[in-house]
Amino acid sequence: MSLKIGPLKEAYTFGGHLSECFPHIFLEQVREQLPFFQFSSEEINMGLALKASMKSVGITSPNPAVGCVIKEGEKLLSVGHTETYGQRHAERVALEQLSAEQLNQSKKDLYVTLEPCAHQGQQPSCADMLSHFSWRNISIALEDVNPLVQGKGIQKILPQASALNVGVLNHECLAWHSPFFTFQKLKRPFFALKWAQDSHGSLAREDGTSKWITGPLARAYGHWLRAKYDAVVVGANTCLLDQPQLTAREVPDFVHHQPLRIIVDLRDRLSQVPPRQLNFLMEASAPWIVLQPKKKEFVTYSHVHFFETSSTSLKDIFLEPSFLKLCAQLRFGRPLQSFYIEGGAKLLKLFLNEGLVDLIHVMQSEKIELGTTSYQIPSSLWSSWRRLVEIRLGDDVLVEAIPNNSIFS
Repeated sequence: MSLKIGPLKEAYTFGGHLSECFPHIFLEQVREQLPFFQFSSEEINMGLALKASMKSVGITSPNPAVGCVIKEGEKLLSVGHTETYGQRHAERVALEQLSAEQLNQSKKDLYVTLEPCAHQGQQPSCADMLSHFSWRNISIALEDVNPLVQGKGIQKILPQASALNVGVLNHECLAWHSPFFTFQKLKRPFFALKWAQDSHGSLAREDGTSKWITGPLARAYGHWLRAKYDAVVVGANTCLLDQPQLTAREVPDFVHHQPLRIIVDLRDRLSQVPPRQLNFLMEASAPWIVLQPKKKEFVTYSHVHFFETSSTSLKDIFLEPSFLKLCAQLRFGRPLQSFYIEGGAKLLKLFLNEGLVDLIHVMQSEKIELGTTSYQIPSSLWSSWRRLVEIRLGDDVLVEAIPNNSIFS
């Protein structure tokens, strides 16, 4: 199976379908901006499955957030999405909504964003469950790269399907599942960088302040990405200037995930400032980790943790087994699958220069001008990358691009 992602169809991003990314207050504005695109019936139905998978945003990792739709002709019979890590998978959720009569009729169509699992884990094999019933058509967006599955699920259900189609909306579903595929193929977490910039490429004014370069839609999409990824990463200077909560707030009502929050403080700045400048650490909806050159527990909140590192290499720090073990412990034993780096400019450039990046989300403001400042990301660091998304969000433009050496290039 090819992992190459081509330009995504209109309205799709690495965050999923834009119609599902925003709280209710923004939906009318978003829908007015979404361009019309002609989809096949197969793509429409797989799109429903992908939208369903987005209801599981943030809660399934390190398992994939899968969506499943069962139809009979034009009639929608059931919709399922993966439950919290360790609970039911999307296919089981959808199957258990059907009556005995519906299960036993042979005109059913199945649409699922990822190949059904073929092995017994915390949940029974989805492929085994599906193979007990007859299907008119089964459409699967992606073959799973997990060695425990990798075609075995398809082989189990193939005898029960009159027709099998693999690859419907594969680029869009692969973009959604890219952290899972990266974790499976490279055996490391996925690294996504995000920043907002003006037309000069500036992220902040010369004094370091940068609040609200972009409009409300772009900011809400940034909050959606916080819900999607496992951990948010910022530098100490950004914390002192912006006092950020780093929570997913402007999100749809179905979101139930807050990311782990990580502060890179390799110059030991936070321990040297007055306590009033650390009030942002009082926010306790998710744990904080402070990365320090020498461990100094300058606050005693139980939700704030400290990790000592002598390294200055981000690659060494973020792939250090003991650090990833701490992250997993703070996620109730769930391995961390993705990092979302929000800034500031210096930290973003360090990740770019070390090549520790799988995807960038760039919000380009067309209204706010900061002028040419020292807080910039040189376009030379990413201008040659493959731009797979370029779409308007209100008065701003969202660009999503991947490196040319990515497993998805």
